[in-house]
Amino acid sequence: MPRQLNLGGSYFRPTYFDDLPFVCQDCGEQQVWKAEDQAWYYEASGAPYYSTAIRCRSCRAAEKKRKLEARRAAGHE
Repeated sequence: MPRQLNLGGSYFRPTYFDDLPFVCQDCGEQQVWKAEDQAWYYEASGAPYYSTAIRCRSCRAAEKKRKLEARRAAGHE
């Protein structure tokens, strides 16, 4: 049961997570955001409950690398 959720002011408290289909915004591939991943994202990382997955794992890794390289190029790392 989700107990430690950042509900962002919402009174709705879910009692379980379902696998959610989504389309990656970068590559356009159909993906599924697993219930276990949602539980970790919301409960362990403290992410707001209204946020959802928008990128697949490989595109998320590529975006993370792109941001790191941009920070280094700008002299922030």
